[in-house]
Amino acid sequence: MSFDFPMSLRDWEIALSREVGKISLKDRCRGGALLSALPSLQGWELFKSIVRENWTAILSKPDEYPSVLALLYAGVAFFDYNDELNYWDAFSEAVADPDLKEKGRQGKWNEAYNQTCGVLGLEVGKGASNNAYVGTAVRHAGVPLAFWEDFMRVCTWALVTLMVPRFSGHQVM
Repeated sequence: MSFDFPMSLRDWEIALSREVGKISLKDRCRGGALLSALPSLQGWELFKSIVRENWTAILSKPDEYPSVLALLYAGVAFFDYNDELNYWDAFSEAVADPDLKEKGRQGKWNEAYNQTCGVLGLEVGKGASNNAYVGTAVRHAGVPLAFWEDFMRVCTWALVTLMVPRFSGHQVM
């Protein structure tokens, strides 16, 4: 995301909508589709503070903030989700709403996210479980930051183990 950080929820919705609009419909069906629309880490922290301040408004009318909701799901997956903090704990902390940690409290949000994805032309994972929506959020964000080291280790292994034999006779660095 390459713009000055908005200071109101409505301005975030407008700016994020513009960023999502730059992503082709074809690319919205690929992994990491929303990565280019995510703010920097500094912007993410500002975004979360604006979301926290306006959580009641978002709770009452999530359909008025589809880009905010889509980027909230993807941003939590990309920036905050890790081995120690499950997705819903991270989401709950991001919006400062401890009730979201309780099992069964995520249904309304998953339904709003499902509708948001439809409006924005983003694919949603199959199934009606919370895991399908968490998996969708991770897919939209790409590889979460907390998993990059392991991801790179797998990529290195795959390159060395699977690709090098195909190029026998060539030396690997």
